[in-house]
Amino acid sequence: TLIELLVVIAIIAILIALLLPAVQQAREAARRSQCRNNLKQIGLALANYEGTTKVFPSLEIHQASFLSGADNNWGDCTGKWNLLLLPYLDNAPTYKTVQFNCNGGTGWNTPAANKTAVDNKYTSFICPSNAITDKRSGDGFDAHISHYFGVYGSVDPPGGRARQQWAAGNSTDLSARGLMYYNSSVKISDVKDGTSSTLSVMEVRGFQPQGLGAGLATPIDGRGQRWEIGTGTNLQPINGVSGVNCPGCRWENGASFHNGGAFGLRVDGSVKFINQNVSAAIYLGMGSMQGAEVINAGE
Repeated sequence: TLIELLVVIAIIAILIALLLPAVQQAREAARRSQCRNNLKQIGLALANYEGTTKVFPSLEIHQASFLSGADNNWGDCTGKWNLLLLPYLDNAPTYKTVQFNCNGGTGWNTPAANKTAVDNKYTSFICPSNAITDKRSGDGFDAHISHYFGVYGSVDPPGGRARQQWAAGNSTDLSARGLMYYNSSVKISDVKDGTSSTLSVMEVRGFQPQGLGAGLATPIDGRGQRWEIGTGTNLQPINGVSGVNCPGCRWENGASFHNGGAFGLRVDGSVKFINQNVSAAIYLGMGSMQGAEVINAGE
């Protein structure tokens, strides 16, 4: 009868309503697992790089002694930690195309030099849970976004995040330095706070959102393969799902589209899910390699 048919339809609708959240949760669990695995692979690549070169990669490599003033010296021949890791992430052919020693003032990050390398989408640097997985900088160069940034420390470096002086030792707070920074050459023995207590790479949003709410998934700009590939634990960790109010937060804050926090890679290669409500003191301590902070095992 018609009533029986309506009852059956209602039961089917209820079952679908019950199943949909379970399917979505299963998909997010798979995406979350892939994100964690990405960081584990990056951790293995960092370990292999350090084993080969005896130092960890620099956040950035510049021929200029210091990026100063309004001129960021983007034309200077330079390299980024994520490009340096390409041979250890099954991207050796692309790495061989990168020009680190440029002639005629043409920097690695100009279209003529290394467009192929920085324009490429590397799945190892993309979290599938992120709302934006195929964004480019949009400045005419089209450098691809990245969702994982190297940790430069627990404070903004002297000169600002894009103009770091630590390589020259021009800082009164060297203890706040992290594993990777401008022209760094950190050995594993330099990590005095312990490899299990120091972050090397942090998951980030990777783009500047239009605003909170729906604007979180609408990018104004993107960062990754060309510039702005560093983050610090002085920047409040935020969560892209809940839209925690964080004035000034853009692409470099520790952030994700996983519920409740973001993943962080430690120097020992382990991956930790860091709650967005983590103690500020603990989070700061995890960013520096020689700060002598005591990090509880449970964090």
